[in-house]
Amino acid sequence: MGDKRETQLIATCASVVRWAESGSREVDGLLAEGGYADFSQLRPLPGNLRQLCDEAHRLKRGLESPPAMSSRLRAILSAHLAECDETGAVMTKQLMRLTPDTPTESINMATILQYESFLNTTAKLLAILSRNLQQ
Repeated sequence: MGDKRETQLIATCASVVRWAESGSREVDGLLAEGGYADFSQLRPLPGNLRQLCDEAHRLKRGLESPPAMSSRLRAILSAHLAECDETGAVMTKQLMRLTPDTPTESINMATILQYESFLNTTAKLLAILSRNLQQ
């Protein structure tokens, strides 16, 4: 498969896939469940999470076949991917705390927009990395 660092990168990609899938299902369920709050501002998140999940899965597959990657690129990728994984896992946990009874006014729209930006930027990063591995 590769060395220990590549194995760690694959495990981190798998972690991103897990929390992105989980977060997407959670928000989809919350939106479908309805309740007292209007969660319409959360509507873009499941799609963003699914896109990130797809890109992380694509990168994971690219890493599973022995990539020609310099140790410097591997170290940079490892550091950035670990940060993305940690940040995304925390953000997804926050989304999972929402219930149909959560007052709409308690949802900070600026935070939701930052989360969307994070998801989109991370998905783009993973797409670029996947393409570079295929070359």
